[in-house]
Amino acid sequence: FFELHFSSLNFSMDASSSLAWVHRVEGAVAALALVGTCLLLRRRRRQRPSPSTPDSLSSKALPRAGREGVDSGEAGVEVDQCFSVFYVDGAPDAAAEIRRLSTVHPEYKFLPRDLYQQCVANLALVCVDLMVVRRRSGQGDSAWEALLVRRGGQPLKGAWFFPGGRLFRGESFFDAAERKCEEETGLRCKAARVLSVWNTFFARSEWDSGMTEARRGTQTVNAVVLLPVPAKVGDTDKISLDPTSTGSRWVSLPELRRDPEVYLWRNAELALAFLGAHPILE
Repeated sequence: FFELHFSSLNFSMDASSSLAWVHRVEGAVAALALVGTCLLLRRRRRQRPSPSTPDSLSSKALPRAGREGVDSGEAGVEVDQCFSVFYVDGAPDAAAEIRRLSTVHPEYKFLPRDLYQQCVANLALVCVDLMVVRRRSGQGDSAWEALLVRRGGQPLKGAWFFPGGRLFRGESFFDAAERKCEEETGLRCKAARVLSVWNTFFARSEWDSGMTEARRGTQTVNAVVLLPVPAKVGDTDKISLDPTSTGSRWVSLPELRRDPEVYLWRNAELALAFLGAHPILE
């Protein structure tokens, strides 16, 4: 990258010229050090693994043990990239214990109405919200669009929002997001990324009947999951909505980034950053 030329060096230099010569040499050494650093960083960058495609991201993948030298009976076992970690308490068959803990039993899905109302009134519920994105013709950020649905009930009745819903016991964020995506939109997508986690408070809920003023509303902890629509999916303009929504529309991510609703525009920014860094998803 750099060529150093030394010629006509006169070693009978006076003090001032000698000092100038030393400065030139120091500058040349600093330049060589900078070049070496750049080459090292470039080499490391080339050695980084390629980003995974959505098809390779599944919460059913084999678990990955903790750090080397740590007893796996005490350390958590991480399952791929969906932020799930299992503490199996030294079970001899960790995989079997993980399967047991991640099994969704029928009674987890539909709770009695009175019980669920008490959960809403007394607990913060864990949910997933879905940023379902499709790629249209064109280049750059404007080619990406996100799906919004009009909410049919409280909280935020009538608002345009991400589809989503409750996380069942035993589900990972990815499991719940893929299930809710098919239930609420009719689209079969693979989860690619947990974009963010939010602690949300709502002044109203569908379960306020019979509650005192102090107990009205609900609190949910929401994982926002990115789900790119596979290229093989045909017409994505016809969305099969479930009864929780009254309408749907696709919005470009740059437009969503300008939305006044903080929950929408912040996640639009995160989605664009991820999609820009992972062109393999396009």
